[in-house]
Amino acid sequence: MRQHITTTDISATTNPRTYLLTWNPKVFAWEDIQESIAEVEEFGDLVIDWSCGRAKKIRAGDRVFLSRQGVEPKGTMASGTVVVGVYTEKHFDTQKPGKTSEANYVQFSYEILLDPGQTPLLSREVLRAHLPETNCDTQMSGMAIKEGAAARLEERWNEHLKELGYEPIPEEGEEG
Repeated sequence: MRQHITTTDISATTNPRTYLLTWNPKVFAWEDIQESIAEVEEFGDLVIDWSCGRAKKIRAGDRVFLSRQGVEPKGTMASGTVVVGVYTEKHFDTQKPGKTSEANYVQFSYEILLDPGQTPLLSREVLRAHLPETNCDTQMSGMAIKEGAAARLEERWNEHLKELGYEPIPEEGEEG
């Protein structure tokens, strides 16, 4: 389900946390990724449902980063804010043996979505160097990132975006 919102539609949490969501093209064929990228570029955001693994504490207002895993290029390719916290729906991949019929999801609003086929991602090597306490190679979506590491991730992400010619993402309470 997709919908366009403004960030004022998001009810912020008291103490927002940061989470790492993952995408593995070997597991989920994101067939309309180009349309998603175009919508983010045109409208400034895009709300989309995303699997968050076993995570159950992600709430509206929390910060998320999307990391591409499984195939090159690997790295951080998107950031956004959670619009709807964890809920359970039919699993996106019920065809594989051992998969349960339900999975946890969140809805989040992309503020930026890089095209992994055209634009350099924030590499896992950079993340490993600056976030040694965070498992940047995880295949598990929905991993919580500790506060100090989350601040360093924001800094590295904004530096990366600036190098690519994007405007930095405003911090909470800043005007963009």
